[in-house]
Amino acid sequence: MDELFEKFQNHYFPENEEEEKQYLIYLDEHPFEYGSYPYFKRQIKQYLSNKYSKDNTVLDIGCGYGTYFYLLKDNFDTIDGIEGNKEVINNSGLTELYSNLFNVDACEFKFDHYNIITMGDCLEHIEYSKAIKLVEYLYDRCDELIIAIPYNLPMESPTGSPYASHKQPDLTVGNMEERYPLLKLKWANEYIGVYTKWI
Repeated sequence: MDELFEKFQNHYFPENEEEEKQYLIYLDEHPFEYGSYPYFKRQIKQYLSNKYSKDNTVLDIGCGYGTYFYLLKDNFDTIDGIEGNKEVINNSGLTELYSNLFNVDACEFKFDHYNIITMGDCLEHIEYSKAIKLVEYLYDRCDELIIAIPYNLPMESPTGSPYASHKQPDLTVGNMEERYPLLKLKWANEYIGVYTKWI
């Protein structure tokens, strides 16, 4: 068990239900300083790896501390990232992780196409008028869109960073459906929802 806990500390994600139970216990006892809810990470990894091959391209929007890179790095060869907060980039070594890392606001980033776009714990940081335009832009430029959001989670930036506070702290299953009709709920619990494209 100590070996498994050591793997958890080094960006390892559970690969089965029993490990997932142990992971949640571990997080209760050893909370990470930065990170996102662990729910549905295993399902996201399995879903994408079963559907896409290693040569498919991935864009991770709102890299944070590399959660989705570590989740998918064994399954995909090319993972690009977008992170608007330069301090986060410097503190987490993101440039060493991603194939290409772009220090730019996600709402201003222009590109042609990625097979897969992940956006974990990011949409709630963008005010709705910009967020809906971003979702519409992404929708036609990928084969698969994975957006994970926390429900009902107010958050203020302790440092004043424009990327840290939640601009949509009131997200629920109901208003996600109203605000983002292009998105379909795939997995959810009381804490988090994971959405994909309507395809």
